[in-house]
Amino acid sequence: MASKYDLKFLIRALVASQAYQRTSAVSSDAQPDRKLFARMPLRGLSPEQLFDSLAVATECSETAPVEPSELLIGASQSPRAQFLAKFPNQNQPTDYQMSILQALYLMNNSFIARQTSVRKNQTLATLAEQRTSNANKLESLYLVVLSRKPSPEESARFVAFLDAGEAKSALADVFWILLNSPEFILNH
Repeated sequence: MASKYDLKFLIRALVASQAYQRTSAVSSDAQPDRKLFARMPLRGLSPEQLFDSLAVATECSETAPVEPSELLIGASQSPRAQFLAKFPNQNQPTDYQMSILQALYLMNNSFIARQTSVRKNQTLATLAEQRTSNANKLESLYLVVLSRKPSPEESARFVAFLDAGEAKSALADVFWILLNSPEFILNH
C-alpha cells in the first residue's frame, strides 16, 4: 500500500528477495527436501518458453503466436506451430517434463539446424569473421545463449575443440551444444 500499488515496485521487491534468488545447487545436507523451500527446484521450461528462448538466442524472426487455423491438419505451419505440436500440454504446467522423443526432436529438428548455421545466424557469422581468439568467440557465445561466461574447465574444453576443427563449423557446433544443454532447457 505504501508504494501506491506500484507493480514495478512489487516485482522489484520480489526479485530482490532471498527466496527468489535461491540457487538449485545443494549447498548443505539439510536441503534435499523440496518441501522446505531451502533451494530452487529444477524445472523444465514450458514448450512456449523453450521456443521463445530458442528464438531469441538464434535470432529467429518467425515467433508469432500460434493461430488456431495452424493447428488444422494440412495447414502450412510456422516454425513455432511445428515446434509446439511436438510438445503437447501436460497436466502440470509448472513442472514440465520433457520426454525422450521430445529431447531427440530438439536435438535433431531442422529448425535448430537451420538457426545454428553460420549462413542463417548473424551472430555466428559475425563471430566467425572476427579476428579474435577462440576464447573470446566462445565467451561471446556463452553470453548470447546462457547469459554467463564459461567456467575455466568449459573454456579449456571448447577452445581445444574450436582449435582442432574448421573454425565456422566448430563454432556452429558449440552453439548447437549450448542450445541443447540442460542449462538452457531447464529453469534453475
